[in-house]
Amino acid sequence: MEYLPDERAQWFRRVSGSTAIEETAKRAVEALAMRGIPSLVCGGFAVQEYGYPRFTHDVDIIVPDVAEAYKVLSISGFRPTRETPGLVGFMIDRENKVELDLLPAGKTIGNAIVYFPVPMHLSKTLTLISLEQLISLKLSSWESQPILRAKDQADVVELIMRCKLPPDLKVDIFVRKLYCQLWEGITEAQAQAQEDGKRA
Repeated sequence: MEYLPDERAQWFRRVSGSTAIEETAKRAVEALAMRGIPSLVCGGFAVQEYGYPRFTHDVDIIVPDVAEAYKVLSISGFRPTRETPGLVGFMIDRENKVELDLLPAGKTIGNAIVYFPVPMHLSKTLTLISLEQLISLKLSSWESQPILRAKDQADVVELIMRCKLPPDLKVDIFVRKLYCQLWEGITEAQAQAQEDGKRA
C-alpha cells in the first residue's frame, strides 16, 4: 500500500531515537526508483506502521533483483557489508549507519514456504507490503525456525490483538491453518483473562 505515515509509529521512532530508520528507507526506495527498480518495505518497519510500535534496528526491502539493487545502492550512499549479495543483500547507510536488507521478490529464504511478493508499483515514496502479506511472511518465517524466529510469532500476535484482525484474514494458503490456530488461541486466552478478572 502507498505509504501514509502512521502517527503512533512516528511518535515511537521519535521517543526511541530511531527516526533514522525511516530516513534510510526513504533514501533507499528513492535511489532504487530513480533506476527503475520497484520495491516493497516489509519487516519491523512495516510492523510499526500497521500498529505495533516495537523497536527495529534495520530496514527490510523487497526487490525484483537483489544483485541489481545491491549495485544501485552501492553508488547511492550505501555500503555493502558483504562482498557478494547472494540471495540477500546486506548493506548499511553510510550517513546514519542504519542496516538495510534487500530481499528477493518471488523467492523464499531458508525453509520458509511463503514467497516474498513481487513489487509491481514504481514509486519514489515508500510502498508497504500489505498487512496480509506481512503476516503470511512472519508466520512462514516463524514456522521454519520456531526458536530463532520467535519474534515473528510475537509480531503476529500483537498485530492480531492491536488491529482486531478477523479469523478469516486473507493470509497465504500455506499458513492459513497456523493463523487460525493462533487467532483461536489468542481469543481463548483473552476470554480466560476476562473471566479471571471477574473473579479477582
